[in-house]
Amino acid sequence: MNNGEYLIRLLANVVAGKPLPEPDDNIDLLKVYEIAEKHSVQTTAYYGIKKLQCAIPSEALGKWEEAHLRGLSTSIRFKAELNNVCDVFTKEKIVHMPLKGSIIKDMYSSIDMRTMSDMDILIKREDAKKVHDILIGMGYTCEMYDISHQDVYFKDPIYNIEIHTCLFDDGDGVTFYREYDNILDRTVTGDNEYARLMTDEDFYVYNIAHFAKHFQLGGSGIRSVMDMYIMKKSLTGMDMAYVNAEFAKLGLSDFYTNASKLVDYWFGDGELTAVVKDMADYILSSGTYGNLHNAFTNQLENKGRFRMFMYNAFPPLNKMLYTFPFLKKVPWMMPLCWIARWFYAIFTKPKNVVTKVKMFARVSKEV
Repeated sequence: MNNGEYLIRLLANVVAGKPLPEPDDNIDLLKVYEIAEKHSVQTTAYYGIKKLQCAIPSEALGKWEEAHLRGLSTSIRFKAELNNVCDVFTKEKIVHMPLKGSIIKDMYSSIDMRTMSDMDILIKREDAKKVHDILIGMGYTCEMYDISHQDVYFKDPIYNIEIHTCLFDDGDGVTFYREYDNILDRTVTGDNEYARLMTDEDFYVYNIAHFAKHFQLGGSGIRSVMDMYIMKKSLTGMDMAYVNAEFAKLGLSDFYTNASKLVDYWFGDGELTAVVKDMADYILSSGTYGNLHNAFTNQLENKGRFRMFMYNAFPPLNKMLYTFPFLKKVPWMMPLCWIARWFYAIFTKPKNVVTKVKMFARVSKEV
């Protein structure tokens, strides 16, 4: 058993009650922490660490304890802030729906077990400007607005909000984005007519589709697999015929089948098949949202060498807008922005450029 595999045993003990062996001489609990932090599951694994009978090195224990206290504080503050923002949206008659981690974290046995780096909220596209003004009035600064399907806001000391006007768009690299254009029409009301919730089935399918997006683009971490287990465990009574039909419609049936087998292997009594091992290795090699090697591998397999090179050297408009928002009004200036982007990268981030070139060459040989 290596450090990554031991981390899985810690998590499986915490969320699924599976037996937890004491670490042997091959396990370095400081390295286990580093892997957990990379995958944003350190606050979950902490509850397994506390059950160990062995002496834990002080440096490792200090990191686990600090992560736990920070996670608990952040979770409490995020929850209060999200409730505050949603209350304001309700008063202003804005239809809104919290997404992803802010809902899933309540399915864990303690809210600090599931980390969150931001709060995701879906609104109607026509309300984006009104929401922008509201959040600015609440002390947020706008870091990105009207560039893509999500606007980004920040408020000291820790609050990040992503306001989505749709769940996926054509820049996400997935073929099924149109299936979610009218998701608000399929929701149910929550505490009031402006607060919306997905049905259990749609919530489950959407979050796994989001997992699949990251998996296909650059990999996705352990937390996505653990979330999948937690959702299936919590959302009892789902219409699985509907769920399976939705995955078929999205072209994700094979992904869902394989991901489910990995969930069963890590957190249940599933078997380690060749497919499960490949998926487990791929995920363990990723961070929370993937890594450069996996991203380049997927790009190369899907686009080929020439198209991959062109995509990275001459990104399309929807990618360039993140760096050069003014292109939305003057798209004809994109060639000049490509040149500016090259010079900026070469002279301010030469190490990143070298890393990407080396990774491109390495992946080209591997694929």
